[in-house]
Amino acid sequence: MNLMPFDELNTLHEIVARVMDKPKGEREQFRDWLMDEVLDILILSYVYGNKDGNEGLASDVGIDRDALDESVYKRINGENWGDRIGAYFENGTADEIYRVVETDSHRIYNDAVMNVGEAENAKAHDGIIAKQWVTMRDDRVRDTHDYLEGMTIPLNDRFYTYDGDSARYPGDFEDPANNVNCRCGIRLTKLA
Repeated sequence: MNLMPFDELNTLHEIVARVMDKPKGEREQFRDWLMDEVLDILILSYVYGNKDGNEGLASDVGIDRDALDESVYKRINGENWGDRIGAYFENGTADEIYRVVETDSHRIYNDAVMNVGEAENAKAHDGIIAKQWVTMRDDRVRDTHDYLEGMTIPLNDRFYTYDGDSARYPGDFEDPANNVNCRCGIRLTKLA
């Protein structure tokens, strides 16, 4: 499981830091360029998720452009990624911008994996797709996500934490605090 384009995210983190170190008036000239760089990362996250979802099922589900657009431009609390970054660009820090990019990239990656599973389930000719929660298995995994480690459920079901929050996949929790800095993923499998 690749879990997102880490090299590109690390490079973007350095770029964001350099841009945000500039005085406000000077950094404004980099805004559109930076937003284009972020968009590239988010699209790449979807591509990686599609690839990993296909590998998990030995499938060849192509990228659905409408599903990609829906995932990348999903509104959360009335804002898309561009709105959230724009607010931090004006009055925030490089770390706050990077956290938005990383969180949205993670959600988009897992959404793409789910879309592969949904496409395979639609075929429904050789089994039903299940999903398994996979953590990074280290001491940084929060308790509510560690609780889900290894849990396998039908694709269309939700994962429920012991405190009552739920998600279709990592990055999709109802409580945004469970999404920020999450590093978990899902693995797809076919049930006979």
